[in-house]
Amino acid sequence: MTETNTGLDSAYVKEQLGDVLTVLLSELVQVQPSDPIEWLANALRQHARGTSTPAVATA
Repeated sequence: MTETNTGLDSAYVKEQLGDVLTVLLSELVQVQPSDPIEWLANALRQHARGTSTPAVATA
């Protein structure tokens, strides 16, 4: 991967996930689930469906 591609990839991620990822990572730190990767994956899926994040169910 070239540096140019990395910049484009970073811009894409920021554009598509920036706000959502920031919110979910903040919730992740507060909830501290036993499997943070699974929690984040579920949270992203729920966000894509338009439902609430797992923080409510995990807390």
